[in-house]
Amino acid sequence: VENNPSFLQFTFEAGSALRVDEFSSATWNVFPNPANQRITVASPAGVDNYTCQVFDATGRRVASMQVANGQPNAMLDVSSLEEGMYLLWIETKEQRYTSPLIIQHP
Repeated sequence: VENNPSFLQFTFEAGSALRVDEFSSATWNVFPNPANQRITVASPAGVDNYTCQVFDATGRRVASMQVANGQPNAMLDVSSLEEGMYLLWIETKEQRYTSPLIIQHP
């Protein structure tokens, strides 16, 4: 890599100022995964309002929903998504939870 102009080298430090606090994955339950029609998002106790978004491999948002009033289980329709790997992003005012989501159609 040294003295080779066709390579770029980056160094990252853990705990940078851009860090966003994330929920423990044990506090959220998303199922089924893999999914084909819809996913159910079960929020932890005490979470009243949150947003769920699904992003494809290019970073494009392909599905989303707002959940309010302490609804414990919310369903997001993913039936129109192509098979593949996606990123599920759940966000409240304070924190964010991210998880891989796999779509498989029968």
